[in-house]
Amino acid sequence: MVKRINLMAASLVVAMLTCATAFAQDTIQERSKTKITFFERKTTDTIAAEADSVPQLTTMQIGARQAAITLLNYDKPYSRKGLIEELEYEGYIYGDAATAVDGLNVNWGNQAKDMAKNYLRLDAFSKTGLVQQLEEEGFSHEDAVYGVKNSGANWMAQAKRMASDFSKTYANDRDDLIHQLEEKGFTHEQAVYGANQNGFRDENSIINKIKSKFSRNKDDD
Repeated sequence: MVKRINLMAASLVVAMLTCATAFAQDTIQERSKTKITFFERKTTDTIAAEADSVPQLTTMQIGARQAAITLLNYDKPYSRKGLIEELEYEGYIYGDAATAVDGLNVNWGNQAKDMAKNYLRLDAFSKTGLVQQLEEEGFSHEDAVYGVKNSGANWMAQAKRMASDFSKTYANDRDDLIHQLEEKGFTHEQAVYGANQNGFRDENSIINKIKSKFSRNKDDD
């Protein structure tokens, strides 16, 4: 009887130990799965966060970008080349300056237009002369042409203005003045207008007009 009780007790203990062992194993597996799942989720979230936090520009490029914006808003008009060179002068290397400028949404045609207007306030230009000047400032031919076309310039008035300057320094006679203006890119018509408006009129034309008027008066008599 005692042996049977002891055997039953032993069996019960073994069963309890078996159940406890199985439970422990299941618990460990569940915890392991949970840990793995959490780790995987955390890793994915971390990678995504790190991707979002990676800046598209370096610190120096961000500084160059802000400097470029300031120059465009508060300084003179710039071409792409001119703006990059200005940033280099400010201490930024070419790569950072170019990256910053190319990352901005700049209408270079409008910049060319504003620069053309500035030049026209300072001096007289022919159409071709002003296009060349903008190209020297770093604008593409297309942007330079657009800027000049939309500058609002009166090329006859510009020829008159330049003729006035030349008449005080270079030109000795009418033909020379017209030649000087044409060399600066004015059309022959514009150059003649500029010369005429500065007192360099065609003497032969004046004489012919006088003769014609005299002839008409004589016929009337």
